[in-house]
Amino acid sequence: RIPNPHIHIPIPVRPTTALTFNTMAAAAPAPVAQKFVDANPYKWPYNGNLKPENTALIIIDMQTDFCGVGGYVDKMGYDISLTRKPIEPIRKVLEVMRKEGYHIMHTREGHRP
Repeated sequence: RIPNPHIHIPIPVRPTTALTFNTMAAAAPAPVAQKFVDANPYKWPYNGNLKPENTALIIIDMQTDFCGVGGYVDKMGYDISLTRKPIEPIRKVLEVMRKEGYHIMHTREGHRP
């Protein structure tokens, strides 16, 4: 059984028992390289904090039934050129994100018999 994704389950956090402070002057933090995706109407993310530790690529329902020759949409007689149009751009993004170490998630629709 798949849990309801809309139910919030609190995760217990272990409280900190002691704090220590460094009284010496801290060095200035190293500048963080900003990465953006050139998007419209503005670049994304807003703060340039695009990195594998906080970003994942989620690809939804890019499967034969929706965009493949011989799939459900094709067999129903619909023009699949529109659903196939994002395949090449997605492929390019996947190549870059895999090379950079980002998490990649694919979903697919499925039905039990």
